[in-house]
Amino acid sequence: MREYRFRGFGIDLRHWCYGSLLIDDDPSHVTHETRIVSFRCNIRVRPESVGQFTGHTDRDGNEIYEGDILEVCNGSINGVPLLSRIVVRWNEQLSCFNIPVFSAHVDSTHWYQIVGNSWEEACGKNSK
Repeated sequence: MREYRFRGFGIDLRHWCYGSLLIDDDPSHVTHETRIVSFRCNIRVRPESVGQFTGHTDRDGNEIYEGDILEVCNGSINGVPLLSRIVVRWNEQLSCFNIPVFSAHVDSTHWYQIVGNSWEEACGKNSK
């Protein structure tokens, strides 16, 4: 079963919080808030920083979220890795994230690794 989990950057605490997404956009409420809620936290987060867990991990075992910047190695030629970078996004037309899927039979030259986050780079943040 697919796991629905989100992360967002806290407005007050200024760190990443992980859990369920709660958006209060009821027009009758005075404030409109986006929150990440879990058994550990209930934190107001910056709406533009929210990203969904993709269900994938990088080669170091780190969970990959929407908005992460991945360095992708799609094999090598004469020992030189074929590297590129992508920002993880949801593709509405294909109903999936744009993460490359490598065959189970490829060698260790096919991998991806998180090297940043698009929200942190846009805001000049460095929370890692």
